[in-house]
Amino acid sequence: MKILTLLALLVSLPSFAANYASKTSSFSISSIGPAGERVYYNCDSVERLVESTLSALGAKNIKVRCSGGIDTIGRIHMPAFVRAEYDAVSTQIAGDINTEAQTIHFQDREGCHLNTQVYKGLKKNFEIASEAVSRCSKSSSRTDIKLIVIKETK
Repeated sequence: MKILTLLALLVSLPSFAANYASKTSSFSISSIGPAGERVYYNCDSVERLVESTLSALGAKNIKVRCSGGIDTIGRIHMPAFVRAEYDAVSTQIAGDINTEAQTIHFQDREGCHLNTQVYKGLKKNFEIASEAVSRCSKSSSRTDIKLIVIKETK
């Protein structure tokens, strides 16, 4: 129902006022890939991807912390655990910023598992009208995520 209401708003209003709200996302990147393989990620790479994904979704004041991941000594690898704090657009809060529905397309020649895990961990705090996420056949397959999200008008 929330999506239908949001779509109705998008069709009837090209731009509307909103404000930013403080949000937190905490999630882990699964160490089991789509084909059942074990996969671990370097926390530096995970943090950079989370920051760039948040920025593309319209977040501001981004702070990302990753723990676990690949052990630099090479003994014990763990799933990467992410905690991100940021401000995201909220149409539920009256404000003075103008927003509009914008199409975002995440494409990458590889990294489907990591990109999809990061997107799924972050998406609940954004107002997304529609999404199409391609299924990963293996961890390194092509990434293709297309969505319509409410963002601040530039």
